Amino acid sequence: MKSNEINSIDYQTDQQLVIAIAHQFLRAESAFARFLKYMSGYNPSNKILESNVNRIFTPERQWQVDVYNAYADFIHHLYEYIIGCFKREANSLEKIRTEHSDILIVREAEKYRNLCLRLIKEKKDKEYGLNDISYYIDPVPEDFGMAFRNARNMNAHADIRRVKSGYMADYFTKYHKYTLYLYFFGYSFWSNDNPSAIQWEDITKFAEIIK
Repeated sequence: MKSNEINSIDYQTDQQLVIAIAHQFLRAESAFARFLKYMSGYNPSNKILESNVNRIFTPERQWQVDVYNAYADFIHHLYEYIIGCFKREANSLEKIRTEHSDILIVREAEKYRNLCLRLIKEKKDKEYGLNDISYYIDPVPEDFGMAFRNARNMNAHADIRRVKSGYMADYFTKYHKYTLYLYFFGYSFWSNDNPSAIQWEDITKFAEIIK
């Protein structure tokens, strides 16, 4: 008997994993929405800035911190979401080796790129709100999975790599498009906008005690 058969998950555990994956995507979705609000640039009249109290920086510096944190949160939650999907596909909660997950991430992004190219060929690009075909011509870089993982790790931990490296700026320039491939590929299935979105009991209970 193979090890993955020994450690395979039952139906109840699978449903719990589905809820966890959906919640993780919701967190990525929320972080991305925050990022888009900040992305337009620093504006002293931005209500997001005004709504926060006890600021310790100047408004412009606070915007820099907030836009960075929003994108780092997006990367973190999107990465955890995609790893959760891989575990479900493998029917196992065992940790996936990083060299394997890096490959799977590239393949997943490639699936979305190829899907977009097919939809454009079928003249369905406007229906799905796709970009011009030139946007999807370049294949996903082979090192995208590793870069995505590094971006997640250095912001999920007190990692000295983020202090002076400029890694996130470089990551955004080189890999943001492919990060969006992963995000939009899962959007129709896992987004909170989906009318069949899952109810999260733990979120409901937490919200009730905060009222």
